Amino acid sequence: MLAELISLLVAASVIKAKWKDKWDKGRGALGADPALLEKLERIVLTQTKIRLLLNPIEVDHQHLYQAIETAFTRLQSEESLDSETEADIEIITGLGQSILKREWQRVKLGT
Repeated sequence: MLAELISLLVAASVIKAKWKDKWDKGRGALGADPALLEKLERIVLTQTKIRLLLNPIEVDHQHLYQAIETAFTRLQSEESLDSETEADIEIITGLGQSILKREWQRVKLGT
């Protein structure tokens, strides 16, 4: 799921970078191309699934959720830079790798 979310973030970032009219938190693009609504729905669905799988007690899970929220907020912003979104994606990837590695070790040890 995290890979799908990252893929969707990259796709949204490309659309935003090419967008020449008023962005209006992405609503401008949705108004011009209603087919993008399906992508938005997929982003929200994937984000929600990930949130439901995260453990709110674990600090790194909290950081991952916050990084995902930051990336989406940045995508909605008119002023954000592509490099900032790319940095968000790197943070999400790193946190996801760290969490998956730790959980995999835990499963292998049977704890």
